Amino acid sequence: MAIHSSALTPSYARARAMLSWALPGLLCACSSNPSGPTIVPATDGGRDVAVESAVKDGGGVSDTTTSSDAESTKDAGNTDVDVLPIGTATSAPLATCPGDAYTGATCMTVTVSCSGIADDTATLAITQPGGTAVGTVLLMAGGGGTKFFNIPEISGLLAANFRIVEIEWESAWPQATPASALRGACRAGTLSQWIYDNVHGGAEAAKTTGFCGLGLSGGGAFFTYSVAHYGRKSIYDYLEIMSGPSVAKLDFGCDPSLYDGGPRYVCPDLPNAPFAFTPPTTGQIDGMEGTHTCGADAAAPADIAKWTADSIVSPGADYEYPQTGMSFWFCAGTDLNESSGLGSFLVDKVRPLGDAPPVNCFTDCMGENVLGDPSAATASVADMVAGCVANHK
Repeated sequence: MAIHSSALTPSYARARAMLSWALPGLLCACSSNPSGPTIVPATDGGRDVAVESAVKDGGGVSDTTTSSDAESTKDAGNTDVDVLPIGTATSAPLATCPGDAYTGATCMTVTVSCSGIADDTATLAITQPGGTAVGTVLLMAGGGGTKFFNIPEISGLLAANFRIVEIEWESAWPQATPASALRGACRAGTLSQWIYDNVHGGAEAAKTTGFCGLGLSGGGAFFTYSVAHYGRKSIYDYLEIMSGPSVAKLDFGCDPSLYDGGPRYVCPDLPNAPFAFTPPTTGQIDGMEGTHTCGADAAAPADIAKWTADSIVSPGADYEYPQTGMSFWFCAGTDLNESSGLGSFLVDKVRPLGDAPPVNCFTDCMGENVLGDPSAATASVADMVAGCVANHK
């Protein structure tokens, strides 16, 4: 196995040295009656104490949260950035968790409403650590996030006293009508804010504890759309982005001839990373975007314009995250797809904590399963322990 990193940070090295335990072991495949009072908490830094208490104690509470920016706004520090509006969310408790949730979790549903697209409902599986929580880590699986990301690394994060929030969507979160991954990502930004306000503890908790995320493939898109287009860099302290995300540059993936640069260098083991979508992914992208020529010999100009506008790396995106750390993780083993090459376009753009992001490559893995390399599994927990700190004090 080989490990390469453009910047294995000093904080990671310190955390690795402190840890004495070891761990086991797309958007690419786009492809109850509530009980309790109704609460309307403050948002963008507000705190819903009743919901937070219910989560901690295993009780039930129903609430309606309005987490909505009135309209698209300009970032005060960069007039080229358009911050898109998030929507609203309404929660309800679940008496029992779905069978694929982490054992011991408390569960609830959160229905997300965004302007112009259908509502979607996410189930949250929230697991509290044995001690006082030092932070909250959201976990998002690949594809459309319709399964919990129930990974072995949860045990290590709980041992380090992180609260874990797994997310499972009823329908794929990027799928919207009218079709648009960027419009669908309103759900990601809205749910992120709701969890920050109602589970993490909002601005008060942010003074001392980190609010963070780990996402694989499409799960990475959940977080990066949220910070690049929906203004949630205001809440996330640290993000681990694994295997992609492929939607970073939909236009180049669907029509590689649009790219006129050199090889996509990710790390020494990925000096020329692939970035072209291939079947059946091309059809899945067309379905998600409402286009018809992804992967065709001659892409339609209107389709190209749609892919360009809806990518994470697109006009209006925000790449400057002075209070948000971020690292990228790639498998450089076998059976690789386009996720590494397309993800590299986002790597080139973002500046977490004011600098280029660390890029970590591992070879004892296949496809997008970077955590299949035991070294990656151990390193990702150590990195989260070091990076998930209160950067928004």
